[in-house]
Amino acid sequence: MRVWKKWGAVLILAGAALWTGSFLAACGNTAAESSSASSASQSVPPEPAKEPEHSPTANGMSSNSQKEGFPATESFAAPAVSPSSFLEDRMNETSLQILVESDTQQIVFRLNDSSAAKSLYRQLPLTVSVENYGNNEKIFYPPEKLSTADTPIAQGPAGILAYYAPWGDVVMFYGSCDGFESLYQLGEAISGGEQIENLTGELRISRFSEEEAPGEEFQEETTMKMQVQVGDHIFTATLENNSAADALAEMMKTAPVELRMSDYSGFEKVGPLGQNLPAEDRQITTQAGDIVLYTGNQIVMFYGSNSWSYTRLARIDSLTGWEEALGSGEVTVNLSLG
Repeated sequence: MRVWKKWGAVLILAGAALWTGSFLAACGNTAAESSSASSASQSVPPEPAKEPEHSPTANGMSSNSQKEGFPATESFAAPAVSPSSFLEDRMNETSLQILVESDTQQIVFRLNDSSAAKSLYRQLPLTVSVENYGNNEKIFYPPEKLSTADTPIAQGPAGILAYYAPWGDVVMFYGSCDGFESLYQLGEAISGGEQIENLTGELRISRFSEEEAPGEEFQEETTMKMQVQVGDHIFTATLENNSAADALAEMMKTAPVELRMSDYSGFEKVGPLGQNLPAEDRQITTQAGDIVLYTGNQIVMFYGSNSWSYTRLARIDSLTGWEEALGSGEVTVNLSLG
């Protein structure tokens, strides 16, 4: 009996709920119809699903980003441009040349199309120390090893530029190159090859274009001379081929440049120029006889050696009596074109 009463009560309550739901639904439909007369019905959008985690791509856009109106399977982001893309294009389209300079020599090498040659070209410009090896080689060490894939074995007459992989050194032959395993050819000298044997000290190696190939005008610029007078002693120096040396030469065309110089650190004389020159500073190791620009407006003359960031201006041609002339304490130095 308790069961029937229970279920009877449930049925009564369910009926009441059904009637109430129908009544509310009717009211809701009436309100919706009334609202649609003035504005279109709107539905509340569902909460967007959380996007999967992603990492940014090289161009800064997310890997799952999609431009509106385009299929998700296509990417329309602009490709990232590598800072070295122009250099890579140049290496693929032109015959590469490099310039090897000492204070008195200039040699132009034409590189082959090998991976090793391109590896060297990417590292330029460089300042390195050259060493003599055997009786037919000058060598230097680039900071990074070269890739030797598809690079031919070196063999040929004097003027060959090569790379010896086991040691990681670049070789300039001033005698014949007989060729052996792990010695790879990078190119050959096309100008100044006869000067390889005389290379000493520090070398400056840079990229070189055919339009700048040494000619009469080029040789004249690189052999511009300067007179350096210290007291009663007069020395001849060869000016560098750069904008700082050119600006100094322009000053000397107007009048000799007088410098009051004093000792510093026991290996150099330094003095203010009185105006700024266009600096092209880079880390170098100086030798006795080097004349450099420091901080754009200081002239430094070396009778010893130092490693620092300078712009090269000139080098004394003959060091005979150079250190003695500079002496100790303050000196007056006059610079003029010669």
